[in-house]
Amino acid sequence: MKVAWLGLSLLASSLLAQLPAVHQPADDVPHGQIIPLWDGQAPSAIGNTEEDKPHLEFFGASPDAKLKDGLRTAVIVCPGGGYTHLAYDKEGTRIAEWLNVHGVSAFVLTYRLGPRYLYPAPILDGERAVRWVRAHAQEYGVSAGENRCLGIFRGRPSGGSSRDAVRQRKD
Repeated sequence: MKVAWLGLSLLASSLLAQLPAVHQPADDVPHGQIIPLWDGQAPSAIGNTEEDKPHLEFFGASPDAKLKDGLRTAVIVCPGGGYTHLAYDKEGTRIAEWLNVHGVSAFVLTYRLGPRYLYPAPILDGERAVRWVRAHAQEYGVSAGENRCLGIFRGRPSGGSSRDAVRQRKD
């Protein structure tokens, strides 16, 4: 089992290393729109600064991407950082842009971090992101039923606790 896990980790690491350095979207592709997860304060917010306001950044797939039933798949990208910081560029925007190249729209999640916020705040932000994308799927041209959540752990795609907690929810 350990050998299989090591092999999978090495494969994922090598795939991430092959990501394009930068992909500039075409002018007609929505890119970089910041979307607050809550109107007003987030639940249990301590203050009203940027670190108290979880949000999504939208990276739309190319208009000529293959569509499934007229809609695109959406992935919510949750950058890693040990719940104390976000590796936003490496594990957020680069992943989103790579997904865009492959016809998938992406939403990069900026969630609340420690030590200011501890469990369950980051999980609540992830759950809210999933619900928000499903509720607004039509306006972003994505399928409400074809959403995925991708967590990054130590630079690799992961089955980490935040993604698992979000995935377990039926709503």
